[in-house]
Amino acid sequence: MNHTKILKSLVVLEFILIILGLIVGFYLENSLPKELKNWLDSQTALPMTTKDEFSLYWGLSFIITYLISMIGLYLLKPWSKRLYIISTVGLFCIYPILGPTVEHAASTLINEMASICSGCIFALILFTPVLSKMKKSNQGSE
Repeated sequence: MNHTKILKSLVVLEFILIILGLIVGFYLENSLPKELKNWLDSQTALPMTTKDEFSLYWGLSFIITYLISMIGLYLLKPWSKRLYIISTVGLFCIYPILGPTVEHAASTLINEMASICSGCIFALILFTPVLSKMKKSNQGSE
């Protein structure tokens, strides 16, 4: 099977799943139980703290880096491998300081599917020569 096609398909699928997860999360927020909806509303009404600002800037910088790495992976650029790893690890590091999250199960399912795609992308870029400079000469043997 052609690793290049698989990588490109996974990058597109992960991007679609992330966008879909966000849309579904916002759309289904109103279907949460009243207590959870009230809690979410109370959290958004709180003033922004220094920790919140740090999390916002940290997250935005790594989201931008992540999007650039996704474009690079789709275009099979060798530099995108390192950038994808750094941005993904950077985004994972922010989770412990974000606190509790509340979302609909459908949104969680879609986000988990995106995480599986991310794991598959990691496997491809770390354990196959899909982004190596020898890719063109090896393409016929895949």
